[in-house]
Amino acid sequence: MPALFNGRHLLLVISVLTAFSLHGQTSGILRGVVRTETGENLAFANVSIDCTTVGTSTDSNGKFTIKYAPAGEQTVVVSSIGYETHRKTVTINENETKTLELVIKKSSVELSEIYIAGGALNRSNRTITVN
Repeated sequence: MPALFNGRHLLLVISVLTAFSLHGQTSGILRGVVRTETGENLAFANVSIDCTTVGTSTDSNGKFTIKYAPAGEQTVVVSSIGYETHRKTVTINENETKTLELVIKKSSVELSEIYIAGGALNRSNRTITVN
């Protein structure tokens, strides 16, 4: 009795399934720079595409590149410590490189003061028992 899937049939099935799975995955490239309100490039900010696992961080010059950014209307999210989260909706076309300049504002959140008190133990109240 012949096997249901011999080597050639299995290779054909894998090829067809791979072609179908790649067909629905259209993407482009998203690149740009993140700047502060004062025009300084913001190093090491997080840049991601909302509702996906696609993202990166800016380099020391505030520049970023996201390869395989999903095609279509996407929301780009930029965040960094000490800055407000910035969102921008963009349209990414298949096999296109989209270039952005994103400006992020300083956060106006202030931390409350922290009070630290210290003291020493009164050594005369300690009891040590030795057997």
